[in-house]
Amino acid sequence: MPGLQNNAYAAVSITWGAAFIAVILRIYARRLTKQDWWFDDYFCVSAFVFGSAYNSVIIVWAADWYLGQELDPTLSDQQRERILLYNRLLMLCTEYCYAFSIASSKFTILSLYWRLFKHSSIRIPIQIMLAASLAWILLRIFMVSLQCIPLKYFWDKSINGRCGIDESQFFFGTVLTHFVMDIIIITLPIIEVRKLHMRLGKKLAIIGLFLIGSVVCVASIIVLIESITYDEKTTQMPRDVALNFIWGDVEVNIAIVSSCFPLLRPVFSLILPKSFLSSFSSRHPTSRATHSHHMKLATIHIRTNKEKGNDESSSKHQLADLERGHGAEPIQTVISSHPRSSRSSSSGEGDMEGIRVRNDTMVKILPACHLRG
Repeated sequence: MPGLQNNAYAAVSITWGAAFIAVILRIYARRLTKQDWWFDDYFCVSAFVFGSAYNSVIIVWAADWYLGQELDPTLSDQQRERILLYNRLLMLCTEYCYAFSIASSKFTILSLYWRLFKHSSIRIPIQIMLAASLAWILLRIFMVSLQCIPLKYFWDKSINGRCGIDESQFFFGTVLTHFVMDIIIITLPIIEVRKLHMRLGKKLAIIGLFLIGSVVCVASIIVLIESITYDEKTTQMPRDVALNFIWGDVEVNIAIVSSCFPLLRPVFSLILPKSFLSSFSSRHPTSRATHSHHMKLATIHIRTNKEKGNDESSSKHQLADLERGHGAEPIQTVISSHPRSSRSSSSGEGDMEGIRVRNDTMVKILPACHLRG
């Protein structure tokens, strides 16, 4: 196998750079929309911090301790053991960083769902996945910490100790579990978005924002394959574990990118031409759409007549589906957008039901009799 040192450098530089840019743009989007930070933002920063630590370990490992390279057969036993000692120590560091970063990314996305889908049938599944993610990180940290007794024996074989966990099975079991969880997490918003009364193109665009996370699943599959084929008795550990940890690096960084992407619409609206952002908004007999300068997915608000008295600050982060009005009238979908300072020209708006995207984009479901043109 050719040396994979350059692959490690490329994986870190490209995917960590993408994660860094995504986090910066996420923070900038928050400033544009003048929204306070919530749990999903703090979890995202946590994921980035642990992910950056993971990337740093990979760089040190590749630069100084032969990650992705075959050990020279002319090395003395003492030199070889010293290299393997540091390889095992760096592996342990990456296991902790990987676990905390991946778990933080899961909490980021699930917290975002909780904020968006406030009145939704997927609230209970979100709670279940939050509990499952917490159980996953606790179990993984527990297993990492107790895989050898004492833990130091994992990297320093000169002391007395024992290891009771097969590394290959450990990697496979924990990665498979979180892969299945990722599939479920990606599916949750699709269930709700497909119910919205809007053009297919718009639905696909919104779903596409959430499906960026599918790239993480591809990386997880490769990590799974590498976990199955890894031989813990190998004499070329730096070479044989390289792909596992390089793709783990890709997984960690792209998870951060995917957790930020749904919130970057305000930034895209500044960079991309309005004609591009409204490309899905062609005329339709039962819907019409306009886009403003600050259209964003993250501030979705649902209101009905009964909810108008509620505290708006607690309900401006919602996404829900109203399949029909409370009355018998047929409904049609109007997707419109206004600046913050503008007011509706409809005098009857107070009596209408609607799905409203606060601040920037407003999605309203109105009785057909109120539509003009």
